[in-house]
Amino acid sequence: MQISENTKVKAVQSGMTSEATQDFETFLRMLTTQIQNQDPLSPLDSDDFANQLATFSLVEQQTLTNQNLENLVAEQRSKAFLDHVSLLGRSVSHSGSFRYTGEGIEFDTAGESVGSDEVLVIINKDGAVVAQPEVVSGATSIEWNGVDDQGQPVASGEYSARWKNMIDGALTDVPVLVRSTVQEVFYQDDLVVLKLADDTEITEDQLAKIGI
Repeated sequence: MQISENTKVKAVQSGMTSEATQDFETFLRMLTTQIQNQDPLSPLDSDDFANQLATFSLVEQQTLTNQNLENLVAEQRSKAFLDHVSLLGRSVSHSGSFRYTGEGIEFDTAGESVGSDEVLVIINKDGAVVAQPEVVSGATSIEWNGVDDQGQPVASGEYSARWKNMIDGALTDVPVLVRSTVQEVFYQDDLVVLKLADDTEITEDQLAKIGI
């Protein structure tokens, strides 16, 4: 029984996959069987045997490397998760949409004070403006009590906040940050997800500011 070059290459390549351990054991069985069944009148060439042993060593090293990398990734994920667990009960500000559930919503202006020519608008999931809360010029935080421009409570659901330029009525790119409290931390699709008091779920890349 001979292990062809193609077989050896395949063994090495397979060792680079997540099934490295299984391929390593298969290679070991193949090499052992070859030695046990070699023709006594035509023993395995020493150079060929050395090459196969070198391939065997390469597969073993790749297996150990993959295992070490998996352990390292697991440790990093664990550390990241513990870092985010420390946010439980703390106030955070995030970009993106939010859920209104009947409680007032607080916003941050990302450090920029409100200009006299800007107004905050609340937009529903269909893209319609439902409210324009009164904002004091120069403020860096705003609270919306959940009512529309007619003073009626809006329905619970998903909303977003944007600034509108009063001069031309266009929405601006200046971010409005939503402030809430972290209630739960969990993994989803290999990402750390923070569940907030208003039932909004955000990922780390949406986190803009951490309060007390």
